[in-house]
Amino acid sequence: MKCGKLLAKNLARGHLEIKCLRCGTLNYTLEKMTQQVIITDPDGKILYINKATEDATGYSMYEAIKKKPSNLWGKQMPEKFYKKLWKTIKTDKKAYQISLTNKKKTGELYDVIMTISPIFNTSGSIIFYIGIEMIS
Repeated sequence: MKCGKLLAKNLARGHLEIKCLRCGTLNYTLEKMTQQVIITDPDGKILYINKATEDATGYSMYEAIKKKPSNLWGKQMPEKFYKKLWKTIKTDKKAYQISLTNKKKTGELYDVIMTISPIFNTSGSIIFYIGIEMIS
């Protein structure tokens, strides 16, 4: 994904088809991915989490839907982190990658490497964000 500009094509039944404006079409079967996948609306409310996210966090998709990740497993980082994150993905419309600490439903802390990318519609507006986390 050299250009970093992704166009959403379809989101249904655990399959996300995205098209990189420069590099072509990429298809992911989200449920089969070993990395945690979180898709949120433009306000950061969860639309989808995959099984790897359920397993890592202890939250089911049902529990996570319409909530913000920061209210479930986040809020372990300083406020400055969240300001920079939102400026990068929402204002600058760029992907953001960082190592951070999350908290499981049980209260146990764990470290991840997270990348969040904005996903755009054909007019260039952000329609959702996709986050991928790998336990470090």
